[in-house]
Amino acid sequence: MNTERWTCVWMAAIAMLLFVLSTVPSNQEAFVFPRIVGLILIVIAAAAILGAWDRSASARKSISVGIPWRAIWPAMLVFVVYLNVAETLGFYTSSVLAFIAVSAIYAPAQRFDLRLAKSGAIAAGFIAVLYALFTLLLRVQVP
Repeated sequence: MNTERWTCVWMAAIAMLLFVLSTVPSNQEAFVFPRIVGLILIVIAAAAILGAWDRSASARKSISVGIPWRAIWPAMLVFVVYLNVAETLGFYTSSVLAFIAVSAIYAPAQRFDLRLAKSGAIAAGFIAVLYALFTLLLRVQVP
């Protein structure tokens, strides 16, 4: 079995595991959103599996793309720091700081204070939308 098929099988297994974990008998209302995400992931995994097991006899070319690690590592570092401080600072505070950091790092070249102000304004709007979506609309308990 080729790697594309194995990747699809693992993706389906993880999606099903996440869905099963979201059906815990206690506090069902808190798991509505994770259940919806789990179902969406299962549908995406099923589509990927169907695409991997394409019945056509034509051989596909392997597309190999190098990963641009120099461009990715700053975001990965922000993500690792985010995971380590999220429990201490809370979801919204750590999300604002992570969003500001990522958008300030990857913003087009301009003065640092302008990048920081612009990133802060966008982050505040983004977190306001997240707050309205998760807390007010979906009533999901955030960490």
